[in-house]
Amino acid sequence: MEKVELTFGRAFKVWWSFTWRNMVFAIPVMILMMPTMFFLIPKPVPGQKPEFPLALLVVWPIMMVAMICIQALALKYATRAKWSDFRLVAVKPEALVD
Repeated sequence: MEKVELTFGRAFKVWWSFTWRNMVFAIPVMILMMPTMFFLIPKPVPGQKPEFPLALLVVWPIMMVAMICIQALALKYATRAKWSDFRLVAVKPEALVD
């Protein structure tokens, strides 16, 4: 396996491959979560002290876990991409020959 330098152009290809996949996977989750958050978070009433939305303590960690899983999935599919002059592979450290 021949190593190639990660140039700016190659880095941009990897970044874009990850980014568009992340957007495709994240948009459905955001479409589901936005109405949920809209109904769970109380609306401030003029003249009254705003209250802390306790539902946020439950929904926020769920959203963070969902986004981490989506990004991991996007990274998994981005590493399967093959470009014209290189591809990404994960190898064990013992397999690396310098």
